[in-house]
Amino acid sequence: MLDSIRKKIRKEPEYVNPFADFIRNASAREKKKVYEEVMRQAIEDQRKLIERAEREELRQRTRQDT
Repeated sequence: MLDSIRKKIRKEPEYVNPFADFIRNASAREKKKVYEEVMRQAIEDQRKLIERAEREELRQRTRQDT
């Protein structure tokens, strides 16, 4: 009886995207591995963005001084 109630409450969604499927079904170990890689890449992207902004700021200062 409880199984039939659970099935009614937790029915499968009509559309499952791969990310939602991963979050729902992956083990904690798999999620941690993916999250660590995502964070590593995000930090690297932010570092590159900051470096680019600093170079651009330096170029603008150099142009103003001449």
